[in-house]
Amino acid sequence: MNKRTAKALEKSIEHHKQNLLAKTPDDVRLGCKACALCKLYRYIPGNPFCKGCPVAERADRALCYNTPYTELDNANDDWCNHWRETGKHGQYRRKFRAAEKKEIKFLEGLR
Repeated sequence: MNKRTAKALEKSIEHHKQNLLAKTPDDVRLGCKACALCKLYRYIPGNPFCKGCPVAERADRALCYNTPYTELDNANDDWCNHWRETGKHGQYRRKFRAAEKKEIKFLEGLR
């Protein structure tokens, strides 16, 4: 892994650690605009499959499919929906945090 990718990976890990501190779903930042690796690999013209991104290479697919990110994204959606309907966290915040911890562990395993 080159230095630029390693630096982006570390930024991504730190970003996900910050998401663990979210008090509400509105504090969570997910998606390509929030990811240092996506910023480095996703928005390159002619590189629609994130070639060079260590996440995409491990998953053997683009856009973080087949990684813990899919579970994280779904858990975030559930938390957002429940929060907007009830104003309460319920089990959804715990599920989000558990999924976020899996994502962090996955990313740390790419080092």
